[in-house]
Amino acid sequence: MAPRPSLPASLKKRKLNNDSNAAINVEVYIQSLETGLIIAVATKTSLNQLTDLLDIARKAEEPPILSRAIYTLYRVFIVILSAGLLHAPSSDEAAKKVRSWLNERLQRYTQLLGGLLQDEDLKLRTAALDILMSIQKHLSTSVSKTSSTGPQWHNVHFKLVVNALLTCPPSPRHKRRFKKCKSEENDEGRKVDPEVRDLFVEKWLSVNDDVRWFFLRESANVLSSFDNPDVPANLLSFLEQLNTFPTEGKELSSWWVEELGSRPPKPKSTGEDDVDQTPNGEASQDLAEDAEDDWRKYFEDEAPVAEEKKAHGLPLILYSTLYLPGSRRPPPQKPSTILPYDGTVPQFHVPSFVKRLARLSLSAPPSAIVMIIPFTYNILKKHPSLMVLIHRDEEGFEHDPFDETEVNPTKTRALESSLWELYTHRHHYHSAVSTLAKIFTEAFTKPNYALEDFLDHTYATLFDTEVKRRVKKEPALATEPSHHTWFQKPNSDTPQVDLVEDLWSFV
Repeated sequence: MAPRPSLPASLKKRKLNNDSNAAINVEVYIQSLETGLIIAVATKTSLNQLTDLLDIARKAEEPPILSRAIYTLYRVFIVILSAGLLHAPSSDEAAKKVRSWLNERLQRYTQLLGGLLQDEDLKLRTAALDILMSIQKHLSTSVSKTSSTGPQWHNVHFKLVVNALLTCPPSPRHKRRFKKCKSEENDEGRKVDPEVRDLFVEKWLSVNDDVRWFFLRESANVLSSFDNPDVPANLLSFLEQLNTFPTEGKELSSWWVEELGSRPPKPKSTGEDDVDQTPNGEASQDLAEDAEDDWRKYFEDEAPVAEEKKAHGLPLILYSTLYLPGSRRPPPQKPSTILPYDGTVPQFHVPSFVKRLARLSLSAPPSAIVMIIPFTYNILKKHPSLMVLIHRDEEGFEHDPFDETEVNPTKTRALESSLWELYTHRHHYHSAVSTLAKIFTEAFTKPNYALEDFLDHTYATLFDTEVKRRVKKEPALATEPSHHTWFQKPNSDTPQVDLVEDLWSFV
């Protein structure tokens, strides 16, 4: 005998019809809520229907209805952001309350999407991630437009995104389905979904420099906030998928939030005129009268190409006025580092510049000399024709042809001279200077020095380095130890005389 069906065929058909009708009714209701909310934003009326739409999304069981609800919420929040209801500055108390209420609803929506990253339906997982990152872009753009400090990254929203990617909270549908099985809920939903991970890495993490930077920063906060062992494993799975990583500033070229990649506005006074040179190589008189602020604008407020171009005139600017006191030493170093590596600098300018630095080193403190020596070393490596300055014979050493009073660097006869000033530093009283000066007597096989390492030296730092330096081998004594006293001649048989007893007598 055939088993009796649980429900008659007519009842089953009626139930399916009722379910389909209910789904259609829900979709119609969602559409009506979206229309009402868009009208409410335009007319600045009540947005309470947003709560009803959120409730539908949180309680939806069927993937089509849930997908329709989250996309509708996404469109509504984009309209709200475009209207400036979340970030527009306002001193009205009512507007502040509305803004706070909308931020709470946005946070609930973000948490819902974060849970859907672990849903069993693949379309819901990928849709949730796409919506989260799209909202991040719109939020950052909205904040950047209303901020007075320049482009901004919306950190609050992105913290929730990174938290969901690494901690992997269970889907809300999963919670309702297994709310009675707590152990199963705790065991599942902790490992990051491979499809979600690969999509995030391929579409954002490996492509956009801003997403990668903020993801790594927020990941450190998540690691310190959660003790779950799956969190480090999830982070490692993201890092293992990275196939690119910038190593230089010029490689930072792709931005998810386009405002972050825009160049900041120039100040009112940018000093955009290039360094003028007359045909005979003389620097213009205007540059000789420029202050520190002027040349800093020449070299720091411009694009890298313009900075490299203007660095060609750096020896001319600093030749007549050297900004090298201790308090001003770091600023000119940045454009100065371009000089040793740029072969297009006029050859007849560099020797005068180097020679004058060497001459000034004779009266400079040790902290300045340790910067001049590696700087000169880098220049000589880049310009091999200047090696004659350290290979010239010492015959006629007392007559230096270099004219230090000449203003025009082309007439100083620097190439006929030598860097004997740096050679004398081999016998400098400070060991750091004397050791560093010996590099000119060795083969030029060392790599270029990083000048940043020599800029922060002062009397205090050099003294501390010398005092704390470990002496590997005790220095040899210059005299032989003697066993006699000052008042007794060596090899004398006379006993030692007590001078105190001879001078004083006590009764």
